[in-house]
Amino acid sequence: EDDSGSTTTGNRLALLSGGYDALLVRVHLIRQARVSIDIQTFIWTNDECGRLLMYELIEAARRGVHVRIIADHMVSAQDPATAAFLATVHPNLEVKHYRPAMTRMKPSRLQTALAALTSFRATNQRMHNKLMVFDDAIMITGGRNIENTYFDHSTELNFLDRDVLAVGPVARDTADSFARFWAYQHAVASRDLADVAELIASGEFPHYATRADYDFGGYFTALDREAGDAALITARFAGRLKPVAKVAFIGDAPGKARGFFSRTAHITRALRRTLEQAREHVVMQTPYLVLSPPARELFREMQAKNPGLRIQVSSNSFASTDNLLAYSANYRLRNQYVEDLALQVHELKPQPAALPALFPQYPLMAARAAERIKAGRQKRAPFLCLHAKSLVVDARLAFVGSYNLDPRSENLNTEVGLLVEDAAFARELLADM
Repeated sequence: EDDSGSTTTGNRLALLSGGYDALLVRVHLIRQARVSIDIQTFIWTNDECGRLLMYELIEAARRGVHVRIIADHMVSAQDPATAAFLATVHPNLEVKHYRPAMTRMKPSRLQTALAALTSFRATNQRMHNKLMVFDDAIMITGGRNIENTYFDHSTELNFLDRDVLAVGPVARDTADSFARFWAYQHAVASRDLADVAELIASGEFPHYATRADYDFGGYFTALDREAGDAALITARFAGRLKPVAKVAFIGDAPGKARGFFSRTAHITRALRRTLEQAREHVVMQTPYLVLSPPARELFREMQAKNPGLRIQVSSNSFASTDNLLAYSANYRLRNQYVEDLALQVHELKPQPAALPALFPQYPLMAARAAERIKAGRQKRAPFLCLHAKSLVVDARLAFVGSYNLDPRSENLNTEVGLLVEDAAFARELLADM
C-alpha cells in the first residue's frame, strides 16, 4: 500500500538550510558516488543550477555510475531536444517522466486538454517527491526541486527551504521507494515519448560536448573548487552529521491512494498519527496554509484532548508567497485558524531583517537584478519566499520532507520525508525554524 520503510537505527543526520550549501553538497556527493545515483524531483528547470547538476550527473555516468532520474512531467522543462540529448548521451544515464500527457515531451495545448478530459484524476495527480540517493548509503530529502530559486541563485524569487542529509540504513528504504516509482507504469522513459523518439531518429538535436556548452553564466567558479575541498566539506557537512535515535522514511505509493480526494494516503496517516501524540507544543512550517475540513477537525480534537496545547505555524505572507491564488483563496479562513483553532500563525516578510544571514548570496543576486531591472528584464529586487516543509512535536518528534499543509499533499500528490524520533535533532530543527 505504501513506500515507507521500517523505523531504523544507526543513522546520522544533518539539516541543510542554506541554498548554496544545499547545492554544494549535492555536487560533492555526485562526484563521490561510485555505483548509483537515484533522483526524484517535482521540478527540473533548464537554468544554471539545473544544467550544473545535469553536467555533473553526465560526468558521473561517464565514469561508470548508474544514474536514474524521474521528474514530474507537468512542471519540469518540456524540451524534446534536450530530452533527446539526455536519452542518448550515455547508456549509464536514464531519465523517466511521471505521467507525461499524451506520451509526448511537449504536448500541444489541445493534447493537454484532451488528456485532462479523458482522465482528469490521472492528469491532476502529480509526483511531488524530492529525493536523491547515492550508492544506496547516503540520501537527501526535503523541499528542494532542481532550479535556481531553490539554491540561492535567482535574481528575483528565492526559496527559504530545508533538506535533511542522512547516512545509514534509511538510505536503503529511500532507494526501495525510488525503485517502485521507477517500475511504475506511468513513469515513461524519454526515448518512449513520441516527439523525443522522432528527434533521436533524425539526430537533429544539440550535443553538449564541453563544460562551456552548458552556459553556467559565471556562477559556479567558487562552488566548483569548494566541492573538491575535503576540509571544507568535512566542516560544513560530514562533521555536522549526528547520530539520531530512530528514523523512518515515509512516503506514498506511486499514483497515491485510489479515489479522488481519498483520505487513505499513507504519508497523511503517518503525519496524523505523529500530530496525535502532541501533548504540549507543535511547530509547523509550510509554504501554503490551506487546511481541509479533516485537518481542521484534527486540530480541534488535539486541543480538546490537551487544552494547554500550543500550535505554532510558520508560513508565507501575501507579500512573500509564490502562489497568490492559494493564499487568496484561503485568506478568508485565516481568522478561523487563529480564533477558532487557536493557531499562532507567523508570516514571512519578503525582505526580513535577517536577510543577510538567510540569503548570503543576496549582494551578488541584487547586483545582477539591478542590471536586469535597468534593462527592463525584471521588475523587482531579489526576495524570499518560504518553501520549507517541517514539523516538530513536543521537541522530540520531527519531520522534514516534501509535504505541504494543503489538500493536494493530503490527498493527491505523492510525497516523501523523514520522520525522526530524537530530542537533539528536534531541538536543532526548532531553532532553525
